Amino acid sequence: MSDETLITSATNTLELEAAGITQLAKALNDDLGPEFIKAVETISNAQQNNGRVIISGMGKSGHIGQKSLQPSPPPGRPPFLSIHQRLDMATLA
Repeated sequence: MSDETLITSATNTLELEAAGITQLAKALNDDLGPEFIKAVETISNAQQNNGRVIISGMGKSGHIGQKSLQPSPPPGRPPFLSIHQRLDMATLA
């Protein structure tokens, strides 16, 4: 690939990601806000009460869920267990 092609590709990717972040920020200020607050409060309450939170997903959402469990828990709290399984889908002929 030429230098120009690489720069163009990187610029396009960054512009696409920026548009996605802008849409997410708008959604948080609109209809997504209450659900976001509910999720944050649920996780916070579980942490404060030594509770458990299950985060599931496939693909990118599964990867994000797994990453959100990476930090070590505070002293006195049980560690989180993250199990990530790959699911495949087959098309039957």
